[in-house]
Amino acid sequence: ATAWSAESETCDIDAYKGSTLGEKIEAMIASHPVVMFNRTWCLFSVDAINFMVGQLNVPVHSLEVDVHPQGQEILKYVTEKTNHTTTPFIFIRGDFLGGFQEVNALYAQGTLQKDYLKELSQAEQCEAFISNSQHQMSTYFWFPDKVDATVVRITGCLTFFASALVTVFVHIEEFFWPRYVAYAIAVDFLLRILGGARISVFGRIAMFLALPFEPMPRMGKPKQFATCLGLLFSTLGSVAFLAPFPYHDYVGSGFMGALALATGLEGFADFCAGCFVFKIFVKLGFFQGTS
Repeated sequence: ATAWSAESETCDIDAYKGSTLGEKIEAMIASHPVVMFNRTWCLFSVDAINFMVGQLNVPVHSLEVDVHPQGQEILKYVTEKTNHTTTPFIFIRGDFLGGFQEVNALYAQGTLQKDYLKELSQAEQCEAFISNSQHQMSTYFWFPDKVDATVVRITGCLTFFASALVTVFVHIEEFFWPRYVAYAIAVDFLLRILGGARISVFGRIAMFLALPFEPMPRMGKPKQFATCLGLLFSTLGSVAFLAPFPYHDYVGSGFMGALALATGLEGFADFCAGCFVFKIFVKLGFFQGTS
């Protein structure tokens, strides 16, 4: 199945945690701001996605029950859950709002914008734009095609604290250890580029801390690109610390400070600077997707 638009992603129910189909459906609903169960031939479904994406610029994660191998079981579950019998089934922020007509009525009242669609994160919007069928590109090396947003954000927080420590303490002559921390950060970024969180120290810590939370799948390709930018900045900072030119420590701390800013935004605000750059490159045609 293919997505309807440049900011609508068709989901695979098996990507979500759960021992039963119902648990996976609940995990999918909880993982995204807007989830829609629809049919490919349903005009109301088409109108609903075009309305959410085209008019409101809101990312939609959809599952097409008429083409999914478990579509009939999924349709039965959401019908019993909602007492709603026609597609689409639209969930926003975990709440079932009805079909297209009900959601459109909430929009006309202003309730949809005020209570449900405010404060979508930048990372969610970038994810939605990039995840159309023309830009679904495979990752390189052993980096996963899907990553857990919670793990990514915790990793960002850990990298922020480490980079901030380097930025501040590298100027204290009694301390030489900040340089080694910068080298370690660069190595950790390299490991993450090769294999994702599972082979990096920060990634492993983040995976452990994320265990109590439901996975929030996001595309791996933009995150791998963002990790490459992290490697670039941490490497430039590390090289500057080793270089013999005047004020090299200030140049190095500048790179590490920029890295701390970017990873802090990722961790605390769900703003992925690297994904934002990736989105710009996609718009400019630098990346040609493969379906």
